[in-house]
Amino acid sequence: MPGILPMKVIKVGSSSQSRIAQACDRCRSKKIRCDGIRPSCSQCTSVGFECKTSDKLSRRAFPRGYTESLEERVRSLEAEVRELKELLDEKDEKIDMLSKLHSASSQSAFQNSPRRPSTDTPA
Repeated sequence: MPGILPMKVIKVGSSSQSRIAQACDRCRSKKIRCDGIRPSCSQCTSVGFECKTSDKLSRRAFPRGYTESLEERVRSLEAEVRELKELLDEKDEKIDMLSKLHSASSQSAFQNSPRRPSTDTPA
């Protein structure tokens, strides 16, 4: 049929499967497979919609510098996590030392304390 042309087709691997380079706006928004037939794909034709494909450049993109600011934020948070891990390791070491000192002083106090005579009488 003259005037009905598929959009740019991309071969996928070595199989006979292929896909269109870009789905029309409706198929993209509905997240359904677009056959790419022009001037109107089968999906749009079946429901009576005008089949339009927006340019890649006209689709909303992230503001300039947004990705870089997110990457910087990730680096900052990773550095903060590293610092917190180091502090936690230091605290764990101090807790271990205090625990050892406490158990050593408890044993020393127990060994140095005078023994009281037993109040239990054998039956």
